[in-house]
Amino acid sequence: MDIRSFVKHMRINISRRLFALILPLVLPSALLAQTGDTVRTKARHQPVAADTSKKKNPADDTTILHKNSDLGEVVVVAYGAQKKEAITGAVVQISAKDLSKRSLLSVADALAGAAPGIQATLSDGQPGSSPDLRLRGFGSISASSSPLLVVDGIVYDGDLASLNVDDIASVSPLLDASASALYGSRGSNGVILITTKKGNKSGKKPAVQLKMFQGYNERMIPEYSRINAYDYYPLMWEFYRNGLITNQGGLLANQLASDSIKSVLGYNPFNVPDNQIVDVNGKLNPAAKLLYGNDLDWEKASTRKGYHQEYGLSFNGGNDFGDYYASVGYVSDLGYTPSADFKRWTGRVNANAHLSSRINAGLNIYGSTTTTNQTPAYGSGYVVNPFYFDRSIGPIYPVYKHDASGAFVLDNNGNRIYDNGVNAFGNRPFAIGRNVVEEGYLNENYLTGNSLGARANINANLGKGLTFTSNIGMDQEGSDSYNYLNPLIGDGAPAGSLTAGTAEVKSYTFNQLFNYNKYWGLHSIEAMAGHENYKSETTSSSQVVSGLIFPDKNLELSNYTTVGAPSSGTAVKTIESYLSRVNYNYNSRYFLTLSARRDGNSSFPAAHRWANFWSAGGAWLISKEDFFNLSFVNDLKVKVSYGKVGNDAVGSYPYQGGYTANNNAQEPGYILARYDNNTLTWESLNNLNTGVEFSLFKRRLSGYIQYYNKASSGLVFAVPQPLSAGGTPDGTYFVWQNIGNMYNRGLELSVTGTLISEKDLNWQVTLNASTLKNKITQMPASDPTIISGTKRLAVGHSIYDYWLPSYKGVDAATGDALYALDPSYAYDEGPYYDYPDKTINGKQYTTVIGRAKYDYQGSAIPKVYGSIRNNIDYKQFSFGFICSYQIGGLTYDGVYAGLMSPQFGYAMASDLKNSWHNVGDQTNIPRLDYGRSGDLYASSSRWLTSATSLTINNINLGYRLDPKIFQRAGLNVGGVQANLTLENVYQFSARRGMNVLQSFNGVTSDGFIPRRAVTMGVIVNM
Repeated sequence: MDIRSFVKHMRINISRRLFALILPLVLPSALLAQTGDTVRTKARHQPVAADTSKKKNPADDTTILHKNSDLGEVVVVAYGAQKKEAITGAVVQISAKDLSKRSLLSVADALAGAAPGIQATLSDGQPGSSPDLRLRGFGSISASSSPLLVVDGIVYDGDLASLNVDDIASVSPLLDASASALYGSRGSNGVILITTKKGNKSGKKPAVQLKMFQGYNERMIPEYSRINAYDYYPLMWEFYRNGLITNQGGLLANQLASDSIKSVLGYNPFNVPDNQIVDVNGKLNPAAKLLYGNDLDWEKASTRKGYHQEYGLSFNGGNDFGDYYASVGYVSDLGYTPSADFKRWTGRVNANAHLSSRINAGLNIYGSTTTTNQTPAYGSGYVVNPFYFDRSIGPIYPVYKHDASGAFVLDNNGNRIYDNGVNAFGNRPFAIGRNVVEEGYLNENYLTGNSLGARANINANLGKGLTFTSNIGMDQEGSDSYNYLNPLIGDGAPAGSLTAGTAEVKSYTFNQLFNYNKYWGLHSIEAMAGHENYKSETTSSSQVVSGLIFPDKNLELSNYTTVGAPSSGTAVKTIESYLSRVNYNYNSRYFLTLSARRDGNSSFPAAHRWANFWSAGGAWLISKEDFFNLSFVNDLKVKVSYGKVGNDAVGSYPYQGGYTANNNAQEPGYILARYDNNTLTWESLNNLNTGVEFSLFKRRLSGYIQYYNKASSGLVFAVPQPLSAGGTPDGTYFVWQNIGNMYNRGLELSVTGTLISEKDLNWQVTLNASTLKNKITQMPASDPTIISGTKRLAVGHSIYDYWLPSYKGVDAATGDALYALDPSYAYDEGPYYDYPDKTINGKQYTTVIGRAKYDYQGSAIPKVYGSIRNNIDYKQFSFGFICSYQIGGLTYDGVYAGLMSPQFGYAMASDLKNSWHNVGDQTNIPRLDYGRSGDLYASSSRWLTSATSLTINNINLGYRLDPKIFQRAGLNVGGVQANLTLENVYQFSARRGMNVLQSFNGVTSDGFIPRRAVTMGVIVNM
């Protein structure tokens, strides 16, 4: 046996052994057993020597070999494109065909449920908003965890809502280091590559597409279940009566509560006297009828049916000398709240020219202008937030004023007068002097924006496989904002005020890349080396003025008498980079990718400004091996990659010391706010990815399974400094330091099955599933634990582990809330009025929240999350849906906690009807008692709820009209597609009203409820 035969023999034997180890991990044993006979009878593939006389690249044969295989698909990757079979990292791709079935204002919404490893919040109801995205977990604690955006090869710093989704050809999230290492210090949170459309070089006449869609918007998630007006007074009576007993003893508490409850609540919406609304037993007067029951629905008064319009026109064409694509689009989207809307004009021209046999050039220009009116849904506690106001106001308070008979009070023009909670008969305890509906119409929160960008490139073939490409790109996005508060009611009264602001982001990227391709025998190599320069400048300013001169919504600064102190800021960032990549391919079976990038980043001190980032990845296409002879396996590929990337999103000039303005009365002054750290550098991420890709049964079943381990180190913390180091008593003095470590690990599974494949019927289903384990492995020595809201950061726990008092239920004898007793306190079973600790069934508890034991109470991170995608095509009809799900994890339902914590004049959750009322009641809800509110309704594990949910993200129904219908009428129409699309259809969760996907940290608040969008329209191709 010669040396060549020996090497071949060893390679085949080693391959067989590895294959024997891997295959049982991928396929069920039942399938392996069933295919035994088939394996023995399958003809062996005999290798054929490559004919290099006519073909430079033998790997081109994969176009034929994988004609029906996903592995032959070309996928956009960093600084280029690759066949899917050659990719050694974790990359997924969403095509223009997938996007065309959706009605999206932001392409980020298309990523929800697109693939394993992608987590997305629900876009809120503000038209034009985008969801937050995370790729494979949470890469940082203090810095950003958002992925890097790249549009047409250039880093994009603008708003995704400025881009027209119809202009996008593909979206490719890069999940691992092998895929994202070429973005170096910005790649640790993953990268999202967006590629826009180009012209068709078919040489035929230009293709024209017209899109016309219309529809409506409405609230997606229903309101929490709350007490109605008839139940409200008895429960408020009980709340008041029990509080009187707690504070004053039980003497005559029932009678006093009956006599005084109206004066406490301020309003009597019934047709009975004030002192006869509730009797001494807490029962509502049976004769009580509402005087203005049709004016108690604040949600109805604060919402509407929003109207959606979307129009687009594009044309493209080309030939051997060049190609072009041009489009214009318009969107008008009225939100379901009267003060929310979004309008956008977009335009794009993408032209490419074949200047000579060796030189090609391209220019891609886009622009957009947007105007937005925004509903101030800032969160809980903001009276101007309609979601907080409508949800929190008691059910007995009307939107408009009424007289004693219940009739509307009208102004001199016959218009209804809004009720501000101040009346001769009593005042409303909740938000006195305010009316969110009236303020919504009188105030204005207006934003206008303009975006302009361009990409230009030139490509020169230098011969012998060497090409030179240079790309330059710029993006500029500016906005003007106006927040007008009226002088009649609310925060602007009595003078009126205006806050005007401007913001602008400008960035450019310029790179020069050499690419070299070489093919010999069964080998091929692709090498790239280049240089890149990036610069961004962010500026902002704001000015507050008050004292309105001329009435109405005047947004000019000169219309105000008093000028406040202005503010402004500028941040500049530059990155100088050198990058390279080598792809090796042997016989389209073995693939190797090596990437490296060296970044110099102005965000860090000169001594630590430069760092190296790299990755290495390999893949083996087992199904092409000579020995492989399982007939039901069409493609089988294993891959592994490892690399190092960074995260520079730690703020502006974080290494520099700084001062903050701190005036002493009218004298100007500054105090030290931040100490400099000349050793600060990037957060680093070492990223391992390994997986198996497969297609089976004539590619009726395909998918992949992957494991990843993302180990973050050098996490940046703002470490407070003691007074001895110059710190201030309020703790504002700190220094940024790289002193934290954390990891994210998980499994990802994606399986696509073609259930039916017939001439007129095709049915395909995809199931995606992911797991995520997040754990902190190092914290600052000076702050080994950091408490932030409902979380406590500590080694051994995730960044979203809850740290709360342990709620243990209700004392059936008294209705007290019971908590686990903190062992640092001595057990104290004092008298009742001292709120004692208690022993019940042999277990010790405390009734005082200040003595309760804090503990870790689970995590907001789900055990499993993923999506289900379904597509059915029957003749001219198509039907599809996308659902995202999560299993496990907990939500801290802060909104529900507020509704379950009674206050005079505030709304109450319906579950409060099941609270403790009498001795012996078995319930988990404590008694109603304003005297013990702090202990009875405190923040604790009581408010944790299962985060398991199923969200229907999209439903689409399409019908493709036969073009012959139009051609018979003399119309030159190539095709017409009619679509009915629903976005954000519904969310099933453990509680009505709870938005499980509002935030990654699992805490709900009174934010803008997501909108359901229903649109219908046509796409006409000519």
